[in-house]
Amino acid sequence: MKSLSMFAAAAASLLLIGCKGEPVEYSHACDQTYDKELVEIPGYFHNTGSAMCSRSGKSPMRCPIEFVESPSSTKGIRAYITKGNGSSETNAVEGEGLKIRDNKGNFIDNTTKIKLTAKVHRLTSVGADRCYVDVWRIEREQQQ
Repeated sequence: MKSLSMFAAAAASLLLIGCKGEPVEYSHACDQTYDKELVEIPGYFHNTGSAMCSRSGKSPMRCPIEFVESPSSTKGIRAYITKGNGSSETNAVEGEGLKIRDNKGNFIDNTTKIKLTAKVHRLTSVGADRCYVDVWRIEREQQQ
């Protein structure tokens, strides 16, 4: 059974390697056009070190972390990140709270500019252009 779950995890990782979303400016990520679409959004995390992680049905445990346009922002798009010790995941580190890993498994902090590959879910009931995203991949932005 253990080898089957390792195989499933490896297969899922290989699928994510090739995932490319449509590049979107942060300010347009919640537009109706991108509802239920896979997008790439530049920005930063505003990770406070704690979150109310939960799961729905058989889906993986996911933790909501604010994804913001600039390091000084505190309100943004709620990004749900899979809880775990792998790449593009988050987990608690003793004495430090939740830490986020990029696609290469390295920890990132709130000053690290990143690119999220994520599926957008619009929240139409609140009346404004609001959304949340399910994170598939977290990459460091290339410095130019």
